[in-house]
Amino acid sequence: MLTIFYGCVKIWYMEDVRQLVIRKYKALPEDKPQKLCDAMGGMTAGFIMILLSFGIPVVSEAATRYVSQSGLHLSPYTNWGQAATNISTALAAAAEGDEIWVSNGTYYLSAQLQITNGIGLLGVYGAEATILDAQGSGRCLYMAHSNAWVDGLTIRNGHVEGEGGGGVLCEGGGTIRNSIIAQNSVITVSGGGGGVYLNGGGSVLNCQVVNNQVESRNFTTGDGLGGGGIACAYGGLVENSKIAYNVSHAAGTGGGGGVSCWGGGVVRGCTVHSNTNYSGEGYGGGGICAMTFGGEVLIDSCTIIRNFARGWSASDQGYGGGFWSWGRSTVVNTIIYTNRASWSGHNVYEAVEPSEYRNCCIWPAPTNSIATITNDPSLDPATFRLRADSPCIDAGTNTLWVQEGQDGEGQSRLFNGQVDIGADEAALVARSMVATDSVDIAWEVVPFAVCQLRMTTNLLDPTWQDIGSRFTNSAYELILSDTNAIERTRFYQLMWFMP
Repeated sequence: MLTIFYGCVKIWYMEDVRQLVIRKYKALPEDKPQKLCDAMGGMTAGFIMILLSFGIPVVSEAATRYVSQSGLHLSPYTNWGQAATNISTALAAAAEGDEIWVSNGTYYLSAQLQITNGIGLLGVYGAEATILDAQGSGRCLYMAHSNAWVDGLTIRNGHVEGEGGGGVLCEGGGTIRNSIIAQNSVITVSGGGGGVYLNGGGSVLNCQVVNNQVESRNFTTGDGLGGGGIACAYGGLVENSKIAYNVSHAAGTGGGGGVSCWGGGVVRGCTVHSNTNYSGEGYGGGGICAMTFGGEVLIDSCTIIRNFARGWSASDQGYGGGFWSWGRSTVVNTIIYTNRASWSGHNVYEAVEPSEYRNCCIWPAPTNSIATITNDPSLDPATFRLRADSPCIDAGTNTLWVQEGQDGEGQSRLFNGQVDIGADEAALVARSMVATDSVDIAWEVVPFAVCQLRMTTNLLDPTWQDIGSRFTNSAYELILSDTNAIERTRFYQLMWFMP
């Protein structure tokens, strides 16, 4: 059966050169092609647009309660008209299995929200529109139930001292997904996680964790876990998330400007970049710090780049700009490149014993590594996705997760039957080009695919027309021209087929 992969791009020509990313989509039978470019109306002239697929939450049959700043605040808050005006009131009224739907707006918190049973909290307009703001006076959210979840929220400006989790503390479970955790902070002697602290379990899925900070002051007692963005203690899952611009200050133990895993934890499908760890006792990990202590730490299919490990003071030493480990962790299908350390181990530093590395891209190759690529991974400088000439394409090993999993864009991790190394599958890049007598589109393409350029003038009811014939691509970049473009706006689709 023929397998088809789609990309869709709208070209407004006579514009300057602009760039976008077109993802590799799930395989579709030829007799049931998916209209990936349906209902793309209301676009602004002067831009190149891309259509992405987004998941739609599935609503359970349990009771749904509503929160809106314009609600009448009438119990039991079971419709938008009678919606509670604050989230804590709706939480107090909710029972096991209920969902609380929160309308757009910024909700300023005077005390942390608590979810201690199986309740879901949904920002119906997404994280950018629905904001929990603790105003720097306390933690935003506490979760302590395996069936508790939050989805589509921005969680910001939380601050705690003496504990962990400035934005969110999960104890024993709870799931945070499709959310933004930003500008939270912690000062602690025993906890960690400026943004999120997963203590004994819990999950962070498809989130952006940015600009958070933890300061671990271990001068007397206790162990600071670090984790400027996220700290996992004896468990926890961080998946398909962007973790960037976080900072960990560890005067004693601990580390991990982006993520810290202490005694266990799984980090997979994540891009960890531009984080910093300051260490005072030789701990480190600008990107990720792993301390096994008898637990299992797994780093699977991540991209760890541009992180920095440095000393707490001028006399201290920074180790492991990208990844620092104490004990034997497992690292697979992961890029660890272009990180920096002020003392030793720009990309990787191992204390006590070496970790196990399989099908990774790291320079230099660690001691205990198999099928390691040391060449530059060739990443797009803006998105950190693989370029078409990357040696990481089809170079990973098909773990159980990637065989059934998706990357952060919701696309299958397998193309050509083999996973790519890093957090994302390789992308196609398209650029419009000014031409006097045609519309020229430069495509960066993964080699050896069979391609077909198509066009339509109406995405609401598209009738796609082939432009030229199918051809087998043999280069990393090609320029395709439409010399008959008389309409002001055309939509172009580059279909690619398995060879």
